[in-house]
Amino acid sequence: MHKTIYTTGITGFIGSNLLQHLLQKYTKVINFTRNNTLQIYEKNKMEEVLVSNNFFEKNPSDALI
Repeated sequence: MHKTIYTTGITGFIGSNLLQHLLQKYTKVINFTRNNTLQIYEKNKMEEVLVSNNFFEKNPSDALI
């Protein structure tokens, strides 16, 4: 089962260290950015996409921090 978590602030010093721990527990870490994009982190992969309503329908989350 794929597990997803939404975050904010993962690009800072503390957040970047937290990201490594989250990727051990979750398949996908999705970070909200200041410029209305989402950064999608998976093991050894990062993608940035624009925020859209159908994105959230296709990527339900188990948690938000």
